Amino acid sequence: MKSTLIMLAIASLLGSANLAAQEAFTLTPAQRDALRITVAAPVSATHYREGPFPASVVVPNAGIRRFQAALDATVIEVNVAPGQHVKAGDELLSLSGAEVIAAQQRLLLATQELAIAKQKLKGNQALFAQGGITERRLLETRAEHGSATANRLAAESELNMMGVSASTVQRLIDKGEPLTALPVSAAMDGVLTEQWVVPGSRVEMGAPLLEMISPVQLQLEIHMPAERCGPHLNGLEVRVNDSSGKGRVLSVGCTIHQEDQGVLVRAALDNSANLKPGQLVDVSILTPFTTSSVWRIPQTGLTRHDSKDWIFVEEGDAFRPVAVTVLRQTGVDAYVSTGSVQLPSLAVSGAIALKAVWLGAGGEE
Repeated sequence: MKSTLIMLAIASLLGSANLAAQEAFTLTPAQRDALRITVAAPVSATHYREGPFPASVVVPNAGIRRFQAALDATVIEVNVAPGQHVKAGDELLSLSGAEVIAAQQRLLLATQELAIAKQKLKGNQALFAQGGITERRLLETRAEHGSATANRLAAESELNMMGVSASTVQRLIDKGEPLTALPVSAAMDGVLTEQWVVPGSRVEMGAPLLEMISPVQLQLEIHMPAERCGPHLNGLEVRVNDSSGKGRVLSVGCTIHQEDQGVLVRAALDNSANLKPGQLVDVSILTPFTTSSVWRIPQTGLTRHDSKDWIFVEEGDAFRPVAVTVLRQTGVDAYVSTGSVQLPSLAVSGAIALKAVWLGAGGEE
């Protein structure tokens, strides 16, 4: 019944003139109602969204620090607990034991030897300038100084690997004797996530002690279908759905992920919007259009004729057919390019009826 009324309205419009020959055609309000024509302003579009894609919030490797025992030791104190926020320099735990004492002694001995080597090098440089020693003797002294410097760096690095801070190392050197309990300090601000030891625990070299993260800049691991893989994704904007979180694609891993047979895309979050590590979210990827004058319109405002896509632009009481290039279509919307043609308003429903009026009832399809 509805289709019959629409065809009768079209027939009445065609009774007095051949509208297919005109660039624009006029409809009265009653005729618009009969054809169920509605108009609206299109939305200018600079990009389109792909997604949603599942993603997880992760901490980049630079923001993860796991403390491991660099030698056999006994845990004396644990000053933190999982979930606790710590600042750089805060003492997390303290270690003791024969090897801990020996490591400090190696640093103190290496520091003394370096001081002696510096003094000897300074004296021999003066003697060489006065002709008191040979060049070979000066070179030997320089080699001894270099060896002493390397030993001091090795001893200091051994303590650094345990998580001993530079200030604690300097305090140890200034004191001139080993500390009974050697503190392990946080190297950055962050949150403690794991604790594997308690006071009294005996640990061997390589055993995990604590783990902390510094979520200064979180990242997203995005699961995408394998066919999306490609360098074109690099740098594209990422939006976290149902959140103000956003960021940019850092890298695209084109190795198939065993869990879902997709690929992993990593993005850095510029604005985390209170997202938490480990949180599961849905994201969209925004791809910019390279063509100017792109508009987002409903699919119902688009029609096909002569191997081209057309829309009907409202001009007062008239409608003008305009050929467009369809760049992308979704289930509801279409993104079209009109070149330099502006679109103040257009028919967003009834495009098929308008096409029939334009071409003539029963005319060419």
